[in-house]
Amino acid sequence: METIQKPNFSNVQKELLKLNVRDVSEEEFLEIRQLLANNFAKKAIVNADKVWNKNEYDEDWIYRMLNKEE
Repeated sequence: METIQKPNFSNVQKELLKLNVRDVSEEEFLEIRQLLANNFAKKAIVNADKVWNKNEYDEDWIYRMLNKEE
């Protein structure tokens, strides 16, 4: 007899699954999706800023990278 493994959900997945318990309107779903997207975008920007500052990039660096021949 083969045993069925339970899925190993992350804490975020578990919380999102709890939303399935109640009916969420399309409008609420879109709001939640936008909140998640904004949150991840904000984190990406913060991390990009850290890398930018750590490496002391500047406008000249951007132009060198854009015009770099490969």
